Amino acid sequence: IRIGNSSITQIGGFVDWSNLSDGRFKTHVKANVPGLDFILKLRPVTFSWDMDKLDAFNGVNDSIYKDSPAMLYARNEKETKIYTGFIAQEVEKAADSCNYDFSGLIKPANNKTPYNLSYADFVVPLVKAVQEQQQIIKKLEKQNEAMEEDIKALKAALNK
Repeated sequence: IRIGNSSITQIGGFVDWSNLSDGRFKTHVKANVPGLDFILKLRPVTFSWDMDKLDAFNGVNDSIYKDSPAMLYARNEKETKIYTGFIAQEVEKAADSCNYDFSGLIKPANNKTPYNLSYADFVVPLVKAVQEQQQIIKKLEKQNEAMEEDIKALKAALNK
């Protein structure tokens, strides 16, 4: 289901969107989500939408803007706003390079449909990346403690 059109500048509600996640109905569960390997390949960007190109791609007739000042205003607002996100084709390359079938990437069904990203799905590899970083941090802390003990022993030996 697609809600709204290219002139929509915001969709919201009083609560967050929720997804079904009941383990009773999941099969083939594997802990094989890449973390840092995937996340470090992503390129966060800012961008603006080229509304003429987007409308042409979607087959939107520009007469809807002539007939509706509100639609034209919303379209202009959308075109001038700076957005933050990713380029879906770059996310696809990052996922492919990790051999990761990333559910947050919605590939076009054909050449008349666009790429889409489900930004909520980025949470899972981000959590994995933080877990991996925490393991690295703990390992480095242990190494640091060992080196501090070595330094203390060396200083004591020098002082003798």
